[in-house]
Amino acid sequence: MNSRLKELRKNILKLTLKEFGTRIDLSIGGLSDIERGRTPLQERHIKLICKEFNVNENWLKNGIEPIFIETEKDILNTLKDKYSLDNMTINLLETFIKLDDFSKKTIINFLIKSIENYYSNHTDKLEELYDKINSLPKDTVKIVARGEGITEISQEEFDRITKNAIKLDPEDYDKYF
Repeated sequence: MNSRLKELRKNILKLTLKEFGTRIDLSIGGLSDIERGRTPLQERHIKLICKEFNVNENWLKNGIEPIFIETEKDILNTLKDKYSLDNMTINLLETFIKLDDFSKKTIINFLIKSIENYYSNHTDKLEELYDKINSLPKDTVKIVARGEGITEISQEEFDRITKNAIKLDPEDYDKYF
């Protein structure tokens, strides 16, 4: 444990004996004695080291990695980088995570009800649009353009337009229509 402590202080955290000792309430001499194996590291100092430097106690005591324990901030920063999230989104996630279970369930139920309400209100409009499409003559191609109505074009023109078109996933329709 003493060699891991020295490795942590000197090579990983790059702190002097004084800087490290001050943060865990140990003198330079006391810390030096522990790192050299002259004095055992007390449980209270192990707890302080782990808390102060976010060190995994299992690593400090037994050498089992990881050295550090991920904090909420580390996880949120990873999400921010991975998904290019803005600060407002990170703040919303952090606030939600810190809520009690009842508050989280209340928000989730609200969102579910809002989504159900939205889709129940828009289903009629979609069905009406599909009815219009199906009632048009069958020898033309019917196009719905950004939800603004139905346009008829010839098959030839349709083939020309769609030659370089990208097929949309149905889950993305509401982004475009």
